[in-house]
Amino acid sequence: MAMMNLFDVRNKVAIVTGGNRGIGFGLARGLGDAGARVIIANRDVSSGEMAARQLQAAGMDVSFVRCDVSDGDSISQMVDEVVSRYGTVDVLVNNAATRVTALALDHSAEDWDNLMKVNVTGAFLAAQAVARIMTEQGRRGSIINISSVAANRGNFNRTSYITSKGALNSMTIALAMEWAPHGVRVNGVAPGSVETPERAAQIRQNQERLQATLDHIPMGRLSRPEDMVGAVIFLASDASAYVTGHTLVVDGGWSLTARPMSLYLKTTEET
Repeated sequence: MAMMNLFDVRNKVAIVTGGNRGIGFGLARGLGDAGARVIIANRDVSSGEMAARQLQAAGMDVSFVRCDVSDGDSISQMVDEVVSRYGTVDVLVNNAATRVTALALDHSAEDWDNLMKVNVTGAFLAAQAVARIMTEQGRRGSIINISSVAANRGNFNRTSYITSKGALNSMTIALAMEWAPHGVRVNGVAPGSVETPERAAQIRQNQERLQATLDHIPMGRLSRPEDMVGAVIFLASDASAYVTGHTLVVDGGWSLTARPMSLYLKTTEET
């Protein structure tokens, strides 16, 4: 196989949960630009359809299917609709996530349960539904869980989010072992602090906090959604045919550095 063909994702059917905005939209655009047939799956119909139309206008094969990842029935219906429309699923990007900003002592049980339902249970049920299709059809496939470097770093106000991403990393390993004999690979991508269009103004309104963060990123800038595209293309393609159970860190070297307590105390907006 020619080297560049290893990274070929043309005509692969790829679901991106939470693909209507932020990192998910960047990944949907990246996969679509590479020739994949992309399904944006998110809860809000208006923003999902708008995101799909935007990418369609750029000549990409992108559609929208509603899916509430906190609802197992909604996940099943979404996967069934994708298979009805395209015949199969080749790639799942589990990107949909939520977070709660609250000190651990003030965190409500309801908020904790709701976050875990989206970030962990939803990712599992989506992976399960897609892997079932892949195994029944006898097809190789790739499941990519969007995690975070926060899973391995403490922070204030983010206990539930950090816990959920740690669980996602462990789930990636467990599913990779169980599904490898079926040809289903399960990997993850762990971004650092991502400056999405939705968060750009919020991030930059506190220049002192921003500079303190940048001082601890060796590459000297925050990441952008498009920085994750190469990693996802790699994991979705035959270039990573012998890679499973791995979470690829894409953070500009941030996780390599020590951070002072003063930065933890000032920062409330890490990914």
